[in-house]
Amino acid sequence: KEEFSKGLILPTDKVKPQVITDEKGDTPKTAEKFDVKSIEVSESFKVPPDRLFEVLSEPTMVRAWANGNVEWDFKEGGKFTLFGGTVTGTFDKIKQNEEILMSWRLKA
Repeated sequence: KEEFSKGLILPTDKVKPQVITDEKGDTPKTAEKFDVKSIEVSESFKVPPDRLFEVLSEPTMVRAWANGNVEWDFKEGGKFTLFGGTVTGTFDKIKQNEEILMSWRLKA
């Protein structure tokens, strides 16, 4: 008979702190010019417009979708940050229950 739990890692009360590094100062600069791509995306959702607008305008709903902390200043000219700063942008145009136009920047 062989013990099945051999080498099993058991839970512990000791929690290791998560290390988050700030890479803002570590980004290398280049004098080289390079092409920047723009992508335009339009999405359709099978949900009433007022419900979708509510979900996208409420920071608590966006936080639940992103599964983390977000900055969400939902107004024209307002800024947003998602996924720990990986996605940033601005709200360019907001028409209630009709249109939300956003500019996104994705950090590589």
